[in-house]
Amino acid sequence: MIFKFLAVTSPLVFILPTLVSLRNIKKYELKFRILSWHVWLAFVIEMISYWLWMHKQSNLFLLHLYTILEFELVSLFYIILLKQYSKIWSIPTIMISFVVFAIIDSLFFHDLNHFNVFARSIECLIIISYAIYYLYKHLISSKTISFRNDPVLLTNTAFLFYFSVSFFLFLFSNHIMAETFKTYLVWTMHSIALWIYYTTIGIALWKAGKK
Repeated sequence: MIFKFLAVTSPLVFILPTLVSLRNIKKYELKFRILSWHVWLAFVIEMISYWLWMHKQSNLFLLHLYTILEFELVSLFYIILLKQYSKIWSIPTIMISFVVFAIIDSLFFHDLNHFNVFARSIECLIIISYAIYYLYKHLISSKTISFRNDPVLLTNTAFLFYFSVSFFLFLFSNHIMAETFKTYLVWTMHSIALWIYYTTIGIALWKAGKK
């Protein structure tokens, strides 16, 4: 019952961040515009995926495309974020390498009708590394830390939380697809994590628009 409710209501998770970002897009610094593009991309992919699911068609191929686009946008966000602390020449190299790796994964290891476990897991690990590195640099360079008032710190926390949860869920996703109960459990956990993730991003975008 919970799984069906979360599945049916999944598009609603994007309402807050989408409306807030559309309202404030002209006010945002570049990093929050990139974050807004990430939200819009996720919303469009979710709506297409939802339509395919309602018509009982496979939508897993969308995850292959979304993984690449999501990673590139999040990496761009961290390029801007981390340039104040160190040289970021490595991130563009990682971005290019990841696209090549993700395409190879989709072509030779996990076809479009299965979860792109390798690419998704590597994406999660890299973004977790971005988030931890930023948090470390921020902690040693700032005298005060305020999750309540800092939209960047809120966003970083959202990334760290969601991609940590996703890493463990997607890592074992292909192994439990045949077990209905475990599949429902995993996707229920993912849906809950998604609600927390986009609600936090929505709050961060709202606070960024007030500055």
